[in-house]
Amino acid sequence: MSVDKYGNKNFVDGKGWDRRFMLGESFPSPTASQIQTRTKFRQQIVKQEALWLLTWTALLVVFFTLGDIIFTQNFSWPKLFHLCVGMVFLGAGFLSVREWVSVRTVPWVLTGCATVLAYSFLWEIWVNPSEVGMPYVGLIMAVFGAFTLSYKATMVGFLTITVGGIFVVFNVYPTQLLEWGQVFVAAILTGTILLTVRRRAIDRLADASETMKTLATRDPVTLLLNRHGLEDRVPEIVSLAARGKENVFVAFIDIDGLKVANDTYGHGFGDEVIHAVADAIRSASRTGDLYARWGGDEFLVFGVGAPQDADAFTRRVQETILNSSGIDLSKWAGHISVGLASQPAENGMVFNDLTVRADIDMYRRRTIRRLSVGGELGERGNPQLSNFLERNITLG
Repeated sequence: MSVDKYGNKNFVDGKGWDRRFMLGESFPSPTASQIQTRTKFRQQIVKQEALWLLTWTALLVVFFTLGDIIFTQNFSWPKLFHLCVGMVFLGAGFLSVREWVSVRTVPWVLTGCATVLAYSFLWEIWVNPSEVGMPYVGLIMAVFGAFTLSYKATMVGFLTITVGGIFVVFNVYPTQLLEWGQVFVAAILTGTILLTVRRRAIDRLADASETMKTLATRDPVTLLLNRHGLEDRVPEIVSLAARGKENVFVAFIDIDGLKVANDTYGHGFGDEVIHAVADAIRSASRTGDLYARWGGDEFLVFGVGAPQDADAFTRRVQETILNSSGIDLSKWAGHISVGLASQPAENGMVFNDLTVRADIDMYRRRTIRRLSVGGELGERGNPQLSNFLERNITLG
């Protein structure tokens, strides 16, 4: 783990491994967003596993029940019920993976199936007293919770099966009530431990998956969206803007002199400049605008409605950099170049075309500024020359 100058903890090494997993460090209390992500991840896993879990359980129940009937030549109503339970499991498995079945329902389906299977063994013990079936009841209690990944559903299942088991033991084996009570307690503890261990493992997997998604869509230096992250969000925003018949715009921002700063003072200082510009862009942008790091020294702001004035936006960003960033301006002058492009939002519009137009506008404005007798934004240049260049210079 490393900590940068901005206080951000970096747990991911150069190979993409989260060092917390490998060093055994404890995790901080999960945020509300993490809890929601973990819950959805667990629910998806339960839904994906339900079909094969119930199918294989059904096949095992049917196979062993038929084998028992064939070898013992003894057919009874509890055995018929076992066969029916197997068919119910198959049906429940295929229903659980249907899209219209809520992921919140599946843990309760699994709990219900486990309870029915346990009660089928208890019924067999009740009809044909034998201690053979009771260990199966304990086994069901010990393992089913790890597949539901739900404490609430598992505890309801524990309670329901335990009540039925104690009732059967009390009536069939009253002298062994204490022993079988201990078995039930052990099964509950084992099931709770297995459920907890598997939930923690899956939660870590969910965190790692979310981290990988973040790394795929966020710039690690600024934590802004990267090119891929912005492009993923553009279609939805364009679609909403098209319904309201509004314009969309792109502001293309380039950091002037970043390469020189990198080459002269090192990439550590270059990252400070990039971080400072990102913070300034975030501060100067409007609520609802998307901002992203587009490339090494390039940023994009994408929004809906009339674009901001390029010069005014540039001044706000630069003022924030000068007043709040703490950057050593003797190493970097704090200048950026901004270009704007806008058009009516249309479904199917090519976002890259709008970006190219904003990029061209940025180079046009930069050229005008540099030709204006070296002035920055015309502040020290010749106003007449600056106006003339703006009217007559067109790039691309």
